[in-house]
Order: sequence, then structure tokens, then C-alpha cells
Amino acid sequence: FDIDATSAVLINASGASHFMTSSGMLILSGDDGIELGGRLVRLDDRTTLVTTSGMLLLSGDDGITIGAAKETVTVEMGTLDIDATSSILINASGASHFVTSSGMLIL
Repeated sequence: FDIDATSAVLINASGASHFMTSSGMLILSGDDGIELGGRLVRLDDRTTLVTTSGMLLLSGDDGITIGAAKETVTVEMGTLDIDATSSILINASGASHFVTSSGMLIL
């Protein structure tokens, strides 16, 4: 099945629909991005979001929640830069620590 269009392609359905591949990857690509709408994007198993060039941007009009019900949320990067126009709140139910492998830790 091959769709090759020089203008827009629109697929409408009145019921639940899906795209599926029995092997390999399913790739959605758009020069100006991909928009997923409808309030909820549900992903099963392990999901990896990757950009091979430029910046990966997660944005929410009412905020962003990143959580893990059973495990630790791990962030690995060169620099973590948090800019807030309001307060920053960090809560923990157990003992907590901030560690630096070199230099000073300034609070």
C-alpha cells in the first residue's frame, strides 16, 4: 500500500483506529513536527523519545508531570538548568542528599 501525494492526505475514522507493523519500526515524520492530539497519548512497555539533531522539547500549557510509580526517575545530562518564574519545590519522604563529584555545592 503506497500513498504518494503532492498535497495533504487526510484519513478520518468514526471509531477507534490503529496503525501497526508486525516487524520493524513504525515511523511518523514531518518536516515541521508531528502533532498528537486527543488529550491522552498512552505508551505501553518502555518508550524512548529521541532527537538526532536539535532539541527535544516537552511542553504543557498547564505544566508537565514526570513520574514513576515503582522506581526512581533518573535524569542524565551534562548540565541541568532550571529557570523558574515562580517557586521551586522539592519534597522527599526520606533522607535526601545533594552530591558533587568536584567543586563546591552551593545552596
